[in-house]
Amino acid sequence: MPDLAPVRARVWSLFLSPSPPQRRRFTAAAAAGRVESPVRIFSTFNDAHVEHALQIAAEFFRIADAALPEDALTAVLDRFEALRDTENPDLLDYALMVFITHHPRGAALTHAIPPLTLRNPELVAPSRAGNEEVSVRKSLSFARWAGMAGTASAVATPFAGGATPSDGLEWYREDPFANEHHSHWHVVYPTRGIPNPANPSQPIFKDRQGEIFFYMHQQMLARYDAERLALGLPRVVPLANYRTPVAVGYNPGQILLEQGFGARAAGVPMADIPGDPTTQPPTPPYLVSEHETRRNNLRTAIAARAYTIVNPPLPMTDVSRVGATVEANGAGIGAVAGAAARTHYGSLHNNGHGTLSVASTDGPGVMTTTATAIRDPVFYEWHKHVDDFYAAFQDGGTPQSFADRPPVKIRKAFDPASRAASSPDILFVFEDQLPATALTNLDAWAETSFGGPQWDTDFTASPQVTSALETAMVQRQLTLADHITTVPIEHLTHRPFVYVCRVDNPSSRPVAITLRVFIAPVIETGGHLASDDRRAWIEMDKFVVRLAAGEKKVAARRGAQSSVIKKPGLMRPETLKELGIEFTAQQLASMSGAGLPAALAARLQPFTGRVVGLSVIAALFSNAEWNIVGPLLGQFARIVPTEQPQRPPQTDSVDDLEQQEASNYCTCGWPYNLLVPRGTPAGVPFRIAVFCTDWQIDQVGGDESCGSLSFCGARDRYPDRRPMGYPFDAPFADPITDVVMANASMAFRDFIIRRIPDVTADD
Repeated sequence: MPDLAPVRARVWSLFLSPSPPQRRRFTAAAAAGRVESPVRIFSTFNDAHVEHALQIAAEFFRIADAALPEDALTAVLDRFEALRDTENPDLLDYALMVFITHHPRGAALTHAIPPLTLRNPELVAPSRAGNEEVSVRKSLSFARWAGMAGTASAVATPFAGGATPSDGLEWYREDPFANEHHSHWHVVYPTRGIPNPANPSQPIFKDRQGEIFFYMHQQMLARYDAERLALGLPRVVPLANYRTPVAVGYNPGQILLEQGFGARAAGVPMADIPGDPTTQPPTPPYLVSEHETRRNNLRTAIAARAYTIVNPPLPMTDVSRVGATVEANGAGIGAVAGAAARTHYGSLHNNGHGTLSVASTDGPGVMTTTATAIRDPVFYEWHKHVDDFYAAFQDGGTPQSFADRPPVKIRKAFDPASRAASSPDILFVFEDQLPATALTNLDAWAETSFGGPQWDTDFTASPQVTSALETAMVQRQLTLADHITTVPIEHLTHRPFVYVCRVDNPSSRPVAITLRVFIAPVIETGGHLASDDRRAWIEMDKFVVRLAAGEKKVAARRGAQSSVIKKPGLMRPETLKELGIEFTAQQLASMSGAGLPAALAARLQPFTGRVVGLSVIAALFSNAEWNIVGPLLGQFARIVPTEQPQRPPQTDSVDDLEQQEASNYCTCGWPYNLLVPRGTPAGVPFRIAVFCTDWQIDQVGGDESCGSLSFCGARDRYPDRRPMGYPFDAPFADPITDVVMANASMAFRDFIIRRIPDVTADD
């Protein structure tokens, strides 16, 4: 049985090969006319770029299909390496990730793809980092001895637009793991579909792809709005007027500027996308006026609930087709009605990223690619505009009736005077307060603690439970691709918790329910509470609970099991570590013989015979001294490779891969460290609501055990028949509070989210 370990190690090594020098070599070769690729700076929102990447991915598919099973993956990697001299490195990496994510044999390599923080750490470096002169000097000198000449440049020209105004949310937008999620999601759901080697003109689209595009980004907006409200800021205003100057600029920081990105000054509107005369046929420019026309055409269609370009007009009934039309028209109306419809409605979302990206100077803005787009505040303004199309379509539908609700009950109360919601049946418990054996059988612990003779006990004031979830910021160090330069990063964490929900089935038949969990801030905004707006609700989880006839059930669920998060749930995901270096006394003598001055050798002597971090060694020397020491270490010392992160168990057989296809979706999902909004030290009021639906109606079948089912779906079909975000996918006939109080199968209660002091992690 062939051993996959060497193939996985090869993939790991290929992705960890530092990107900065690859980009610079490609840019130089492109300028000299030595490359074939029509793509100079890869944009995942450029239809032509993605189309070219998917053509390469399709080639990988064909190679894998044609080869013997034991040779398929090696053959694909051989072709990948052969293309490195002629293709944009970021485009090529994207193509390989699409192959690994979507080809049955590629699935064996799923966990050999390093996360963004490892394979492209420069792209997640905070905008405030990288301006220290010593950091740049060390990076430059290390680059020379490591054979990475040109990975760092001289200090970049200062941003002409001035510093980006701070709203206190840089930590959220620049969270490295949120950016990883957004990047990977767009690999799982390529805008142009999954390659179909049997018929390249007919790509394959995932089940409900357009709807999940709408919903996943809507949830990112709901979370961002919650963070804004917690700081006393208004909710995001949509960028609906394309001529309006964007008030807030964005400077991505020196490290990203060195990667070829530009800074976007404040007060600059969208810009026309230049044409590309080098493509065949030449690509014409795309004008903001054209973008306005597409916007208006979409508004007309949604208002009419019909695609009016089609004769006779085609009724607009499928939300997934609407989403695909608004995003990129890959699986949208253009796929059904042809080129005229595709041109009429355009690629609104993708080209919006483009028009905002080219508004930057000295290079495309971070909006140009999924790995960096959410860093820019304008991302949220743009996506609020995109989300308005989603909301308009939903608002034009039938209000929720809840006629198919299951016959279960959850107790709750609401005080109109204080506008306070309460429920004795919805509880939070911190994991660190559970008995040692509780996590091995949560349901048994929950039943013993809150069920049986204690069913009618109100535990809301009990020390066993909490009415406040707790979060904290963690301060860490991120090592860049040179494995020596470090920059400080911070990200959110929370105190792990368990949901407890008591559900009563008074009926004479057994019932299975889907328990849907949402939260929303209870904060005044625009004259009403944010929680009164269906678009403010954040999905936290959904899971199946089975009740026997007449059973009073206590259900318990860890936050780390959430249906929206990437699995496994990691509170402090892996980041790139610096390399270690090891040299013996004999090797030090060889360095001295090759020209190392005695004074410098004396500083190295105490470190012989053990592994030492490169930054420790580099700190011993000035920049001029390091220019002498570094190359000699590179020549004589042993470099200790970075450890790979822990990965889920996998089969080692290339002949037994079917079961691994779902694992691609394990690697997709919202970061666990961002599951709970941050809150404030004083505590931010939130409301949690649970909605019970009939699982017999909801169920789809198939594998539902892996990954972020809510945000990433499953291998074949989205594992829920109801619209995504149900019940907040459509307007309510009455205010949300009234609906919850009127339905026995729904309940809510108030709680707070409190931020506790920051902590420093030792990575």
